Formats: sequence, structure tokens, C-alpha cells
Amino acid sequence: MHILGISASPRSGGNTDFIIKEVLKSAKESGASTEFLPMANKTVHPCKACEYCAEHKECTYDDDAELIFDKMMDADGIVIGSPVYFGNIAAPLKALIDRERVLWHQEKTFDGKVGAAVAVAWKWGHFPTLASISGFLLTNKAVLTSIGGIPGLGLMVYADEMGEAAENVESIEEAYALGKRIVALASKIGDGT
Repeated sequence: MHILGISASPRSGGNTDFIIKEVLKSAKESGASTEFLPMANKTVHPCKACEYCAEHKECTYDDDAELIFDKMMDADGIVIGSPVYFGNIAAPLKALIDRERVLWHQEKTFDGKVGAAVAVAWKWGHFPTLASISGFLLTNKAVLTSIGGIPGLGLMVYADEMGEAAENVESIEEAYALGKRIVALASKIGDGT
């Protein structure tokens, strides 16, 4: 079993990277192989709605979107985290989600994969961010999981300054619980139970 953790933060080494790595640490302790994929060093151009993918089954851009989508297709579980920028997901993730259309035309989905969402913010925007990530995963037929609670769409982490998430014991515990849950659910799906 393989769990992929994507951090959509355009800044390396920040709170979102830390929390996604904590989720993956837990998944690894639960027996899964893991991979951390930061978008900070990736280039994903925004979709221009040219419809090239409808005819050619590939995007006109030659950037990192295909690599990211390939890694998602190879994973049994996908956890996506984003910092909240002006009340929603960060631009790198928005660009990737908009480029999803190529998957649709290739008839690829996340069916049979577990998906989970993480939002990191100082005070506000967690809910729309989790809804955007969860909507992307659900649109592509992933089975969503979370640790429950409000809003139930994923893990909400409160952090402002860089490194603050590493001091938030509750968020670290919740990240650990999420990693375990992703592996447990992926195991059940893999077993057909």
C-alpha cells in the first residue's frame, strides 16, 4: 500500500509541509509506503480551456502536472494539504485542480483510492479550503476520510507563523490519527471489505 502526501504550499518547509509529513509518518508506522510531494518546487500552469486535451488526451503544457497526476494514480491513498490563501486553496493547487480535465478525457479516476484534505490557516478559510480539496477528490471518485468532528471534511490546522504547527500538539495528534485512518480505510478497500 502506498500513500501520497501533497503539500500545495508555495513555500518550502512551512506548516503545511510539516503537517503532511506528520500524516505520512503515521501512515508509514501503520505499514504503508509513503511519498511526500511538495508543490513548492513544481511548475503547474493554469488551464487555458483550449480543449487540446479533449482531442489529444493530453495537455498542451509540458510541466509537472502530469507527473503529479501519475503519482496520484499510482497511490492507494492521497492526502492533500493547502495553506489558506485569502479564504481558499493556494494557487498551485488551484492550477492543478483546473488541469484535472485531462484525467477526465483519459478516462482516469481515483476510484478505489482513499482521499483526505488538510487546511492550514491562522483564523479563517479552513472550511472553503477543505471543501475545494474534498470536491476535487470526490469529483474523481475517491473515497473521502477524515478524523470526524466539525466540519468533517478534513483536518483543520491553526497556525500563523512558520514553524507554529510543530508546536501545536493537538494538530500533530490529529495528523497522526488521520494517517492511521487513511491506511485502515485503504486496507479495507484493498481487501474488498
